[in-house]
Amino acid sequence: MLDCFYQIFTDSEWQMEYLATRFGTAESETSMKAKSIKRNIPLMSLILAFTSMAGQAHASTSAVSLITPEKPRETTRIRFGAALRTKAVDELDKRAQLSGLGLDGSLEYLLGESLDARLAASITAETGSSQSLFENEYAPSRGFSLLEASAGWKPVPELALRLGAINQSFHESPLLFSGSTFPALTQELRFEAASGFSVTFLAEQAVASGTSTQRAPSETTPLYLVERLQLGMTGSNLGTTLHAGHFAFHRLTPGLAQESLFRGNTVSANPARFAYGYEGIVAGARVEGSQGARPALGASLVLNLRAPQGRNQGALVYGEAGLAAGHGVILTPRLELFRNESDSAPATYNSGALAHNNRRGVSLGLEAALPANSLSLEARLVRADVIEPTPFQSRFTGFSLSLRKSYELF
Repeated sequence: MLDCFYQIFTDSEWQMEYLATRFGTAESETSMKAKSIKRNIPLMSLILAFTSMAGQAHASTSAVSLITPEKPRETTRIRFGAALRTKAVDELDKRAQLSGLGLDGSLEYLLGESLDARLAASITAETGSSQSLFENEYAPSRGFSLLEASAGWKPVPELALRLGAINQSFHESPLLFSGSTFPALTQELRFEAASGFSVTFLAEQAVASGTSTQRAPSETTPLYLVERLQLGMTGSNLGTTLHAGHFAFHRLTPGLAQESLFRGNTVSANPARFAYGYEGIVAGARVEGSQGARPALGASLVLNLRAPQGRNQGALVYGEAGLAAGHGVILTPRLELFRNESDSAPATYNSGALAHNNRRGVSLGLEAALPANSLSLEARLVRADVIEPTPFQSRFTGFSLSLRKSYELF
């Protein structure tokens, strides 16, 4: 199994931010095939060599260092939340009106100087109506979902390794992933200067698990590989993050292809097969103010190098700002504009809220938060048109409303 995993970095600070954002606590500090696998094997050797050299360097380093010291980590963090939700979807071949309750929680436990464990899960109970001619993606959800169950090891302060079930939201690319949790191995190498400048190299090897009901017992296990370089700069008034990297999917199954056909991908029939492979470039950027309304602008890009032009690109740009509305209420409006062509990425993994692939549209969101009470009300409206006409897609309208209360025990 370890041959299937070969990633290189999970940002500990980011994952803390992901859990804080996902489970609604205090405001975060910074808001094909074998060839591809073989060519990355030397990367593991590089990591092991660096670990050895870095360990020796730390044993003999002087008191003066270019690396800023790490903040002390708490031994245990436990958070949980409860949310009342309602959502509606309207499309020519599918309609849904759902309401329900969601409970979620997270635990982070420091096992020692360099070891930690993380666990996150949710329980959902929805009721309502859902109708579809081809698939029932928006059927009421009932049951338990594992969001994260992983163990991390930091042999030296600059290197972090993580193994387990890892939520893929940290890629910050909804056109590629949206909340999927994969069995994965990640490696992250991070250098941070006292000036606020940081360089992070991240790699991941994952089993791209899915929920398709079409899979046959003889189908192979899909794999996902990514390598990414990230640059960050934090100043007194502005924070900037840029990242770019390579992604590749291997051994995608006919079951996943059948599911993705109804979500915008180009798929051949009998048996179902993706018309193109999925390997390319993923990139993103975010600029955020650190004072006042903390306005932010960002973008996310996906380019599939194995699909033809006109079908291989996805792009999303967004802007948001927090506005004080009195009585301790913070209003945060958010605008997203997106265009995601038919074969930029496997549709089964990316954002259903944005109607997957072969779509262009707009998303409007508004959050009203009471930080002092850990309470928030969030609404979102999405309108998306079809880029290329298909028998399985039409104009999409989605609306969601959520009232959430968060708690932090430790």
